[in-house]
Amino acid sequence: RWYMDASWKADTTPIASLDQLQRGRVVALEVNVGRLALCVLDCYGNPLGAPVTVPLVLDGLPTATRDARVLSATRFERGAA
Repeated sequence: RWYMDASWKADTTPIASLDQLQRGRVVALEVNVGRLALCVLDCYGNPLGAPVTVPLVLDGLPTATRDARVLSATRFERGAA
């Protein structure tokens, strides 16, 4: 058996305030059974273009595997949107 210990620290970079987010475009992410949906929204909350759907099959998987898949599917680099 192999065991691994890991540690990390929280990112101390300040995130945008709600007022700052409402001035520009944001990416909205919706987690549903079997899929993720994401869309770019304007400053009024209206979708800009069609949403993108990412299939996410989690049925019957162990909790750790499900958590890892959701994390992997939702991970993106800050500023890439």
